[in-house]
Amino acid sequence: GTASAPLKLKLSAEEEGLWSVKADLKANGPKEEGLTVGDWSMNLTDELFVADLWGGDVEKAGIKTPLEFVKTDDDVAAEDGSAHLRLASDVAGYVDLTLDYDPKADLFLFASKKLDDVTVGGALKKNLKEEGVLASGHVAYTMGALTLTGEAGVDTAEEEDNLMLGGKVGYKLSDKLTVGGKVTHKAENVGDELLIEPSVTYEESLFKATAAYTWKDDLDKDATKATNK
Repeated sequence: GTASAPLKLKLSAEEEGLWSVKADLKANGPKEEGLTVGDWSMNLTDELFVADLWGGDVEKAGIKTPLEFVKTDDDVAAEDGSAHLRLASDVAGYVDLTLDYDPKADLFLFASKKLDDVTVGGALKKNLKEEGVLASGHVAYTMGALTLTGEAGVDTAEEEDNLMLGGKVGYKLSDKLTVGGKVTHKAENVGDELLIEPSVTYEESLFKATAAYTWKDDLDKDATKATNK
């Protein structure tokens, strides 16, 4: 007889520290033709950069600025029928850059530079088919157990009421326990929101737990919410 179920294959090849390729292949049944590719990913590691390319249902961890004014999805997957590219480089030690791009979605660029006790950075999000850019810049200052962070953002797709401002503080009471809090404000056309969130984080080698109280005020609609997590 003839097999009616497709044959599934897993492909994996690599040269340690230099490149790797992984893919799920499916040899279709008799009523279909050819091979189809399911989940797949590629990695290339060079002295100057690390490049990742993936598709199917493969997901990579998201990227965000300290106060999340510019952020990717929490779990980044390629759009249907597309491939997702992430390119990271320290530009010969001058600045850390990460480009995240999907031709069917958005382009993100994140940059940061540590200068002794101060870290400065910036980020942008651009849909190449639409007008405007979402951009932000941030500064973090560390003094012993205390870290202070400020961030400002703007969405140029909006002509007015398009600013975002925020700050946060973190203080390490011990190697495992950190207390902190953040305050952010988004203008009418970019969220129209005031958020206040104190938090406590406990971290062990195998797990991390955070308890936070979030107070969120929708400034124009008089809808105030408080949540615990």
